[in-house]
Amino acid sequence: MGITAKIRKEEILSLSVENYHQGPEPDRDKPGEIWIFGKKVNDKEVYIKLKIAQVDGVKIAKCLSFHPNEFSMSYPYSEEEAK
Repeated sequence: MGITAKIRKEEILSLSVENYHQGPEPDRDKPGEIWIFGKKVNDKEVYIKLKIAQVDGVKIAKCLSFHPNEFSMSYPYSEEEAK
């Protein structure tokens, strides 16, 4: 996508409720829940899949996917979608 790991991290940390697509859903493979978000990065809509899990009693977020979307995404809490 032409971005650095630092920019990818900044984009993930800047996610808001308006970027929400779906979730939470239980992870099929290991304990934890999956959340899916999307946002524009460099004029491309990006699919972002995060997993919330507990490690040593502490909740962590892990990025499982960060790539240009491959299908249409809806954003139920976006002001743009409400119009």
